[in-house]
Amino acid sequence: MVKGARVNARLKEHFGEAEIGDLHLPFFCTSTNLTSGATRIHREGLLRHALRATISLPGILPPVVDGQDLLVDGAVLNNFPADIMRDMHRGFVIGSDVTRQPENMDLAEFRDPPGFFRWVFNNGFSSPPPIAGLLMRTATIRADTKFGHDMADVLVLPQLADVQLRDWDAYDETVEAGYVATMKAFEGKKIKELCCPA
Repeated sequence: MVKGARVNARLKEHFGEAEIGDLHLPFFCTSTNLTSGATRIHREGLLRHALRATISLPGILPPVVDGQDLLVDGAVLNNFPADIMRDMHRGFVIGSDVTRQPENMDLAEFRDPPGFFRWVFNNGFSSPPPIAGLLMRTATIRADTKFGHDMADVLVLPQLADVQLRDWDAYDETVEAGYVATMKAFEGKKIKELCCPA
């Protein structure tokens, strides 16, 4: 599990005391309230607090304690909140689904899983052990992997099969995959008609 204090410090360094309501563009993110079992939509308050809650994957990053509530990543209940965007936003909705599909998990890593120290000895700290990917998949799995896709006017599906959790060196590759997928998604579509239908 990643230490929460380090993540908190990094978020404060980048976003300081910025409030969601003061942003130049409308913003929201979601978290899962483990206390109530419901989705929380963050539309006000400190930006860094909302971001800290929405990135708290169970088992990867400690949950956020907010009063009497325990908050984790919104993906636990809804990993593609295009439905929330549709309800809140009057314009057209662009959705980008970066969820890794189950066929991209390496089953061989779980047939004879190494212990933690063996993993570190063989791989160092350059890549996460298989349990990290397993926890992430467990936290974001849905019965319907295409849930919410029909709520987006434009659906972007980057091909990220080779990008692993915490693979910081894959930044350029990930950006390129996003660009290629976005251009493909908009191919043949007229932005003006999507944005301002007659």
